[in-house]
Amino acid sequence: MQTLYLLRHAKSSWREPEQPDHARPLKKKGLRHSEAMATQVAALLPAPKRVLSSDAERCRETLPPFLKVWDLNEKQVEYSRDLYLATDSQVLEILRELPDGEEPVLLVGHNPGLTDLANRLTRDDFYLENLVTCGFLQLDFDIESWSELSPGSAELKVNVKPKTLDQ
Repeated sequence: MQTLYLLRHAKSSWREPEQPDHARPLKKKGLRHSEAMATQVAALLPAPKRVLSSDAERCRETLPPFLKVWDLNEKQVEYSRDLYLATDSQVLEILRELPDGEEPVLLVGHNPGLTDLANRLTRDDFYLENLVTCGFLQLDFDIESWSELSPGSAELKVNVKPKTLDQ
């Protein structure tokens, strides 16, 4: 059994439109959502054994509340430029290269790649129109090795959205 957590970065700021996309920080609302989501998710799920993240600023700012509630530190995060705006195919190849025995894995990234990946991996009874900013999914796979990841092999176990926390 392999378990994958997918986390889209929280809502980013467009206050400085001339700022490079890679360097965009979170809005205050994004920071609030990441804190609330981290608390909610940590109450439901065990800490990941491995954390992979895009190196974009908005991903770097989304992660700290999750690391804190799971008692992880920044040194345990593998930041990668390869995950910045990666397609579902690119992310899938990265996941297939993971060593076995280190799960659950948390992957923090961007759309449309994460939404497309979730739809590609989950069974036909699930379709995600959009993984919202700071949206979180848990996907479980009945496989022994990450190299066995294939379309339709995942079962959605958890789907948490910041909107549900605002109510």
